[in-house]
Amino acid sequence: MPLKLISLYTQRYVRKCWFTYNLLVSYPRRFFRKARREVREVLKFFGDEDPRVEKTIVAGLLGVKTCLDVKALIREMREGDGTFIRYTFRWIPVERWVKSDIDSMKEALEELASQIEEGETWRMTVEKRRYSGLHKSEIIRELAEVIDRKVDLENPDKVVMVEIIGGQAGISVLQPEELFSSRTP
Repeated sequence: MPLKLISLYTQRYVRKCWFTYNLLVSYPRRFFRKARREVREVLKFFGDEDPRVEKTIVAGLLGVKTCLDVKALIREMREGDGTFIRYTFRWIPVERWVKSDIDSMKEALEELASQIEEGETWRMTVEKRRYSGLHKSEIIRELAEVIDRKVDLENPDKVVMVEIIGGQAGISVLQPEELFSSRTP
């Protein structure tokens, strides 16, 4: 594909407001159609008749906009035996999208950090895709300054998820049971 077409595609794609997705789902790269169908079927089963499920600018990552409470959805999915999931790996709720610069991420995290109660522990997970800015450890160090709670990397009460995709960052504060991975029990 010529460079000009790629640029036009990227501009058009970003204008589609992909950063309104409230769920990211990873899948094996060559199984887009099967993964998209699986996500739609799962969401329909839980009550969303018309979710938006699209490719993102990252191969192997779906952006999903659903009317469902995605945290409750993930908790329900984890209660099942998981055999209905064949073509997707991780289901990650996203609470807030911001620009992927440190100041914007800090500002969003300052608001979301109130979900980590006094006495609760936390850990941060950062995933970077199509982002060549800071290293993961630098991002964690910068963002961790915002949260005045004890860190527990092994068994946290809350998980701060930072999903950086190019110029945007999806940020969530989740309980461990609000993350779903078909690869782990």
